[in-house]
Amino acid sequence: PTLVGHPEGSHVVASVEVRGASASGDVKLSIQDADGDELAATSTHNLTTGFVRLSTSIAIGRPAAAYRVAVVTVANHNINFYVD
Repeated sequence: PTLVGHPEGSHVVASVEVRGASASGDVKLSIQDADGDELAATSTHNLTTGFVRLSTSIAIGRPAAAYRVAVVTVANHNINFYVD
């Protein structure tokens, strides 16, 4: 999703739970600007068959802008995973 309208001085907090479908792979939770540049991210997580919570946040130190929250694979994997 894209988040819009957060004023300067506020925080964007993102939290998800992830798990692998059957294969393993590495993912991370990322907060990005409207151009897709990463502003904050969790460390790399190796997927398992149990859900694990990933969380990250940023303090907004510039005028309001659009932000993206994404769960991305660290390498170009052909894996299935679930996000809640």
